[in-house]
Amino acid sequence: MKVIHYLAIGLFFISACNSGKHESIQDIWIGQYKLTLYFESENIKNNIPYLMDLRNSEVAKIKYLPGQLIETNWNLSNKILTIDSVNYRLISISKDSLVYSPYMEELEEPVKEKFSDGEAHAVPFKDEYFVFKRIKKVNIPFSVDSIHNIISNKIWIKEEAFLKSTRKYADWFEFLDNGIALMKMEIDFEEDSVVENHIQSESWKIETYENYPFLVFNAHHVYQKGFQGNIREAYQITHLETNMIGFDYFMYGNKVRLKLYTPTISHNLNETLYGKWKSFNDTSKFYARRYSERFVKDGSLLLFDDDLNYELKKDTLIMYPNNFEPVICNWRINSDGTIFIFEYRIQNEYYDGYYVEFANFKMKSDNKFELELFYNYLQTGMEKPKSILFNRFQVFERIK
Repeated sequence: MKVIHYLAIGLFFISACNSGKHESIQDIWIGQYKLTLYFESENIKNNIPYLMDLRNSEVAKIKYLPGQLIETNWNLSNKILTIDSVNYRLISISKDSLVYSPYMEELEEPVKEKFSDGEAHAVPFKDEYFVFKRIKKVNIPFSVDSIHNIISNKIWIKEEAFLKSTRKYADWFEFLDNGIALMKMEIDFEEDSVVENHIQSESWKIETYENYPFLVFNAHHVYQKGFQGNIREAYQITHLETNMIGFDYFMYGNKVRLKLYTPTISHNLNETLYGKWKSFNDTSKFYARRYSERFVKDGSLLLFDDDLNYELKKDTLIMYPNNFEPVICNWRINSDGTIFIFEYRIQNEYYDGYYVEFANFKMKSDNKFELELFYNYLQTGMEKPKSILFNRFQVFERIK
């Protein structure tokens, strides 16, 4: 995949800068992506979720999103951009973009390296481009708390995907007020020729730099779930109404608008679920896409074949797998009544926040509901079994 596929044709390449500053670079720049160039394979983009404030002629402010703000030296001379005493090769600058490389020149052929086995292996690395965009000088007349309240506990769908019957990655979001964002999509598992409704979770928050707001994603701090692993993502909010969120750049795309989706759902659905429920698990049924037979044989994993009991109170779920200690967590049904959310509060010296698990949810009647568990393991706190595995699909019937 050629570089031109990623970089705008209209970039103006810089002529040599004799010394001192280049006025056009003295601005606030937002990291858009790092483009790694290879010789024989597709080029790869990665997020660079921080901004550089180069308005001061000598001091650069680097703001990580989320994270700390640091100040360091910077300079531009003869196409060499120096930040924190590290030199970078300046590729291009325009009214919109700043592009530089940590390598002083592009490699012309793959590098040969010697490994311990004595064989030479080609390293198909060519160059890296760090692509930044100028911050959009737009006024968003809302505080961080107000933006959080506008976005929270609502469903937002990408404008161009609003009328589609299927959802792809980054088409559908629900930003829970506990700092967890859910993304719903359809995954095609080619090896099994099946399409499954999938839910992905990320941590989210609103952060600002000089009153410019950003939507920041981060894989969960404790469990490191999420498509992006532990990589952060940050996107400037350039438009905001009570029913619309706008970004000039969003998840490797260009301008994106997320529209508010208001589903029709019974307001007392949660109350309908209050009570005691039972679902029988059968070892002859499907448990998970994959699990370790070795752990089953050595007794550390138990395929559960008994009743799984739920007691649902206003804010509390008590899970009673027969013959095991109960597990307690908070619970909620999402905004369109399709996702059952298991909510765990984690408080320790490293992290204070929430971890969620979830299941596809369908209310069949006042006395029956179905769950498709995405995380159908439960830790026992015992040596054997260390964990138990439930049926992925559960049918709960009311017992009280």
